[in-house]
Amino acid sequence: MRAIPTALRSRPPNHSPAFSWLLLIGGIAATLFVFYCYWPLTRYFFAQDDFYFLEKASLGLRDSMEQHFNTRPGHFRPLTKGLYFLGMWPLFGLNPIPYHIASFVLHALNSVLVGVVLRRLRVSRLMSWVAAFLFAANVAQLETVAWISCVQQLLGATFAFAALIWGLDALARKSRAWLIAATLAYVLALGSYEQTLAVPLVLIVWQWSQHGWRRALQACRGPLLPMLLLLFVYCVYAFVVRGLPTSGPYVMWIGSHVLENFRQYSGSVFAIWLIFPYADLPVGFRGSHVIWFVLIGWYLLRGKWRQLAFACFAFFVFLAPVLFTRHHIYAFHLYLPAIGAWYLLGGAADSVVGMFAVFRRRYARAVAVGALAVAAAGSVIAVRANLRTNISDEVAIPRIFILRRAVLAEQVCRDVSDRWAGGTHLALVYGGRQGGGNWGNIQSALANGSALRLVLNEPDLAVSFILPSQIGAIPPEETMIVTELGHTFTFSQYQEVLAGREPTAVLQHPVTP
Repeated sequence: MRAIPTALRSRPPNHSPAFSWLLLIGGIAATLFVFYCYWPLTRYFFAQDDFYFLEKASLGLRDSMEQHFNTRPGHFRPLTKGLYFLGMWPLFGLNPIPYHIASFVLHALNSVLVGVVLRRLRVSRLMSWVAAFLFAANVAQLETVAWISCVQQLLGATFAFAALIWGLDALARKSRAWLIAATLAYVLALGSYEQTLAVPLVLIVWQWSQHGWRRALQACRGPLLPMLLLLFVYCVYAFVVRGLPTSGPYVMWIGSHVLENFRQYSGSVFAIWLIFPYADLPVGFRGSHVIWFVLIGWYLLRGKWRQLAFACFAFFVFLAPVLFTRHHIYAFHLYLPAIGAWYLLGGAADSVVGMFAVFRRRYARAVAVGALAVAAAGSVIAVRANLRTNISDEVAIPRIFILRRAVLAEQVCRDVSDRWAGGTHLALVYGGRQGGGNWGNIQSALANGSALRLVLNEPDLAVSFILPSQIGAIPPEETMIVTELGHTFTFSQYQEVLAGREPTAVLQHPVTP
């Protein structure tokens, strides 16, 4: 049995006309699939951070960008938290459909770029496109595609993948043009999302895995030096000048939670038909962990420990900025680190096919096409199953947190627009169960009032969120009652509902006046 010939695997793919056609066909297929699979998401409204960024954009350039250029702790994402919404707001306002479509386009583009990156990393043409399509179909990406604010992950990955592609070309060809392109892409990546900061480190470790430490160190002093200087400047500004968050969901610390975070993230990356939320196996491992163990064992058995080290390093180092957060574990943080996992899978598939050289030409493509068809069908079913899966029979809102908050935000905004008489202050009272988490959901869903200021076109409106016990401290004309499903009434309308003049089914858990 013989392995896949080196020349076949390492031939520069962008020199082949056949590859150009494959790139075009693969891009069209990925785009059509992404739009078909995720199109039902277009019926969901904005939620939480979306309103905050849109409100900043509605106030102009200064308000939108100031948060990124100061000395207070916070994220540096001027492209995706600032300029993106500044450009979209004047064009589309509060119509969520174009924002969702932009996310679909970016996800489809990133799926194609994953295939190109893996091809540059010497995964075979067939397996790089299989992995790229699995990346597109992976329902672990559902939150990333569904949440409009996750454009930071999507666009950050676009620039990071471009920087990897051009950086690998610069290293292979010693080309100044590709080096400049890679550096510019890296600048845009850093301005989009902090997980992208590891791009030059991944390129260095790739050089080591292929040529040893001497070539890796030469790259640090040569073509990768501009990226490393940018990385240094970025880290000084982000971690020294601005500092790490000391409160909120992004508080970072070193402790046992780091290992738990890694367990959760590594247990999600290969869960392509994920239903949110999903249950652990009894011993705390998930099906995705089993795939990791099999792949690691296979690489060690084949003696490919350098490729294994590179794949694991890429996954870990892209994930590192979120591993240390205490209370912010979400699947969308896996979007960029997944490139390390899919490289591991693509390389393993290549070596398996290479063991059966006699049959690979006849059957490999058929098996790959069959696997992709199964993955595509399963992902479409899984996405729709997630959209139909509610919190419970009593609370008919989606289980996925961002869709749940989008539903609540849309309902509250619609009812307030229809039922509120106006004023300078609005107090929202939640009448549902305190232990169910929806009170926090409603306040977060509305971005602490940004949603209502935008929908009502009242930039000076003061919005507060109070508990039922605080009703007496607020004038009735400034008070509206929010039910568990987001239905919102003025104080007098709510009393009429309780008196039986309107259906009470929407209340779930009413406030006692």
